[in-house]
Amino acid sequence: MRFPNTLFARTSLTISGALLIFILFTGFVVLNYMLLPVARQSAGDLAALMVLSARTWTELLASARKDFQKELRSSHDLILQATPPEAPLKALLLHSPYMLFLEEALSTRLGQTLHIHQSDETPDLYWAILPIAGKTLYLGINHDHIGAEPPRAVVSIFLGASLFILLTTLLVVRRITRPLETLSRGVQRLGQGTHSLPLPEDGPRELADLARKFNQLSSEIERLLENRTTLLGGISHDLRTPLARLRIAAELLRGREDDDLLDSMQQD
Repeated sequence: MRFPNTLFARTSLTISGALLIFILFTGFVVLNYMLLPVARQSAGDLAALMVLSARTWTELLASARKDFQKELRSSHDLILQATPPEAPLKALLLHSPYMLFLEEALSTRLGQTLHIHQSDETPDLYWAILPIAGKTLYLGINHDHIGAEPPRAVVSIFLGASLFILLTTLLVVRRITRPLETLSRGVQRLGQGTHSLPLPEDGPRELADLARKFNQLSSEIERLLENRTTLLGGISHDLRTPLARLRIAAELLRGREDDDLLDSMQQD
């Protein structure tokens, strides 16, 4: 299927493509130079808090650990416990950039490779298994603590950008092509010999000048057609009168002179 070969279609495609490339480039720059550095810094801060909390828990007396866990949960929305969760944990298969940064920061701080885990029963909780001071601690992070939703953000940006491109393209291209469509209809009527109304001489300066010149040309052509009609009427009148008189004279001479000569005169 070929793309319509019209000014509206070609201009729409050009502007839409240019805007799409600009938005993609802008998104790439914002992602790489703003969002990802901020996410990396935030993940590093969260990893530092998690490791510090786990080490503090191991240094506390057994009687103070429960209060520390409550304070940690109420203040930072972190779940710290020495026993594994009831639901079985499994390592994340799909990682958002934030989770990759968090795993990287935890691994760097503890000197070994760590992974973020999740359970099917509580998908909103992410668990980190931290080996601290000879103990294995389980630290849970609620998804609301992170607050990032990359898939929803990508879909929202794509839909918003698509709607913006569509509306902007239609508005701009329509403002350009509407005067040209009016001019095209005027030229068509002029070519068919139909009297055309003057085109509105408004809008952008270039299109207004074009409409003004077309109106001038249309007026000149109409004057030329009127002059041609007058000229042809005058010529036909000037020829009709002597020819009629010549025909009458030829009829009157019939029978008096050479009939062949009269027939030739009447034929002429």
